[in-house]
Amino acid sequence: MNETTKRILSALVLGAIALGALTFDQFHFITLAGFVGLVALLGLSEFYRLTDRGLDGRPLRGIGYFFSVLIILAYYARFLALKRAQGHPTGAFADAFIFWFQPGFDPVPFIFVLFLITASIVHLLRRPLDGTLYSLGVTLFGPLYCVLTICHGLLLHAMPNGLFWVIFFIVLPISADTGGYFAGKFFGRHSAGLAVSPRKTYEGYFGGVVL
Repeated sequence: MNETTKRILSALVLGAIALGALTFDQFHFITLAGFVGLVALLGLSEFYRLTDRGLDGRPLRGIGYFFSVLIILAYYARFLALKRAQGHPTGAFADAFIFWFQPGFDPVPFIFVLFLITASIVHLLRRPLDGTLYSLGVTLFGPLYCVLTICHGLLLHAMPNGLFWVIFFIVLPISADTGGYFAGKFFGRHSAGLAVSPRKTYEGYFGGVVL
């Protein structure tokens, strides 16, 4: 099986899983929340792996994952509150969940403040001062970049025609990647000279934009 076939089969499997998670509305959209949380945490794991400099500075992974889960739960509670306001039936458990994680104000900024305080204290107690700013920076930026942004997919889904917009914003980058891959594979001749991705070509770039 060649690389192209593997990519196509992987895309079809992942696409089916994503579509199922987006459309299954039983048990208060728990599959949707689980899918969003899994993607967010996998992205965070990759971000932390790429930013790990060892002794020169590395993220506080455990703390980052813990507060990321709290952020995901807070967004899920807001999602359920929006669905309830639209007439989606919720039971006692869901109502209690909304009460604790969406208590009349947006808890996410408070979570980030507590995140910063906790990460700073733990770093001062367990890590050397060298690399403190870098370690705290990547620890905090990871959830901000990987988790906070993806969790907005829940709020997007709760909008009128939300399923369409979620699928649209999933298909858009996939189309760009697909167009870039095949245009670069079959027509790529001129290197874009990118240090982060040395095999990228201008033909691949324009193929991604066009598709």
